[in-house]
Parts: sequence; structure tokens; C-alpha cells
Amino acid sequence: MIALFTCIISCLFLATPIKAGITESGQIQNTNVSISIVNGTTVQVSFSITGTSSMDQLGVTSVSFYRSDGTLVVTRSYTQPNFTYLMANNRINHSGSVSLNCINGYSYYAIVNFYAEKDGESDSLSKTSGMITVNA
Repeated sequence: MIALFTCIISCLFLATPIKAGITESGQIQNTNVSISIVNGTTVQVSFSITGTSSMDQLGVTSVSFYRSDGTLVVTRSYTQPNFTYLMANNRINHSGSVSLNCINGYSYYAIVNFYAEKDGESDSLSKTSGMITVNA
């Protein structure tokens, strides 16, 4: 009976697809997010994304800054005039950063929403940065 149970569990496990770090999703090969203080109270979120091939659209749809208590401070979107650089066309990789003047003594983190599209097939995923405290 134990052998049968072990066989069933093993078969189920082996039948489950495992991505083992090959890609993060169907169209996205890799993403990275980092957060740092670049000048006094200026917090910068840097990102990079790599598609599985040259993508029709590739980048970040939005970067949202939060205080450590979960309060949304601001969201920057590629649809806003000063942030169109967050999204690129006909590229295999793309990187950039978004900065925000923050309040001394508070801790911040960001959620970055990645997007990739090729031939009408799209994929997206979100990543959360680490936490950083502004101590100017």
C-alpha cells in the first residue's frame, strides 16, 4: 500500500511542469528590481526586464511607491507624459528607474508591474522591492 501511494505521488510530481528558473513567465525571461537612496531624501527604484525574444512591447506599466505601513504614496505609469520611457518597443531587454522625493524618517518600498507582448501574446508580473529608510 505504501509503495502504491509513493508511486501515485511520484507520478503526480513528475507530471507537474517545473520552470526551474528558465523563464519567469511565457514572454518574460528575467526581471530585476532594486531600491536605493540617491541623494538625501530621493528614493530611486531601478528595474530591468528581458523578454524571451525581441518583444513588440517590453517594460514596466507602473511603479507604485508605498510607505512601510502600506500607504500608497504615488504611482507612476508609462501612460503619464513624463514616464513614457518605462515602456519600450521592439527590444529584447529594457531598463530604467523612477525617483521620488520622500520624507526623512520614513521607510519606503515599491511594487513594479512588468509587461511583455509579442504577436498579440502578452504576459505580466509584479515584483516588490526591498524596504529602505530615508535618514538624511
